[in-house]
Order: sequence, then structure tokens, then C-alpha cells
Amino acid sequence: MKSTVLLSFLLLLSFTISAQDNAGIRAYTGITSAKNRVAAITPANTSHTGYHIGADGRLNSGKMFFVVGLRYTKLDLIANSNDSYFEVESNHTIFSGRVGLGWHLIQFGPVGSIRGKALLQLDSNGNYDDSLLSAPYDSLVGATAGVTLGLGVQLRFLTLDFEYEYGLVNQYSQQKETKADSFSLSAGVFF
Repeated sequence: MKSTVLLSFLLLLSFTISAQDNAGIRAYTGITSAKNRVAAITPANTSHTGYHIGADGRLNSGKMFFVVGLRYTKLDLIANSNDSYFEVESNHTIFSGRVGLGWHLIQFGPVGSIRGKALLQLDSNGNYDDSLLSAPYDSLVGATAGVTLGLGVQLRFLTLDFEYEYGLVNQYSQQKETKADSFSLSAGVFF
């Protein structure tokens, strides 16, 4: 069911983008590091590390554009001090939908630009092993939301982006202040 919805969304996005002049899709992959604001979940000097893949559609030409995208993230559920982004030990998957605005802050003619973005992001918790969790933090909510701010560079069709997501919704059921924040670094292509 999720794959059907994802495929339908990508087809709709590609048809919408093809109708725009100078619009396109940025396909990307990279690393993510998240921290929960509660020290019992993410102790000092630890983080929830992993990787992500995604695609963001850019609608509109000119200095300002709309962004609509999907993202898949795989992180460690249990925080650790090991920064092994591609060897996730305690699997936690997150499916995200994103929408917002982007700007070409500095344009380098037809060669590229430095971009900024502000997005609202809905993060749906996918698979995770709840037996690894302990009370009172033993139940993740179905979905959280956050605000994502980012800066990126585009040179021709290559992109490099840095993003920060500020969590707005508690990550654990009936536990206050369990919001999570994350940093991510992505490399991709724009077509």
C-alpha cells in the first residue's frame, strides 16, 4: 500500500513538474544525525545516526520556488557514540513528506546558485524494534512534525545541501519534551 501511494505521488509530481519552465527534481542521498531533547533518550556525546534518500520537486522558475518532496530515513533507534552512518544497529525507519519554499539566494549565471529553503516536514515512524525501548519511553507516536531549514549549492546538475530539522511534536507517546532535532548532509543530482 505504501509503495502504491509513493509511486502515485511521484508520477503526479513528475507530471506537475514537467508543466513548469526551469523546474525539476532533486534526487539525493546522505547522512543524518538526530538527537532527542531528553537526555535519557539521547545521552550526552551520543546521537541517532543513519542515512537517507529522497527526492524534492522544484516547482516554478525564478528566484523563489515551491518544494514538494518525499524522504526515507534509516537511523539507530538507540543512541550511541559510534558515528557509523551506514551500519545501523537498532533499526528505526522514518518516511517523510515535505512542502515549503526555496530561494536562489546567490545566482552564478547559468552555472549554479546558492539556495535556501524553509519546509514543513511530516515524519511517519515506520519499522522499529519496540522491545529495545524501556519505560517510560517505550512507545513512539505514529508521526511527528518539524520545521526544516536548509542551505544548498547547485553547480549545473550537482547539488550539495545541509539541513536542520527542528522537532515540533513529541516523539514518544504521553512523554513531554521528547521532541527530536536532526542535521543532515545530502549530495544529489537535479534533473
